[in-house]
Amino acid sequence: MLPDEDAARLKKLGPWGGSHKTIAPWDWRKLSKEERDEYR
Repeated sequence: MLPDEDAARLKKLGPWGGSHKTIAPWDWRKLSKEERDEYR
């Protein structure tokens, strides 16, 4: 992992922060449209 990525994880910034659900891109592509709506 990159040092900047580690720092962002620790500070809970970017995709690791917030109250929204996160999902890996490869898992996102496997979901149906209805399932994707749950993550938006």
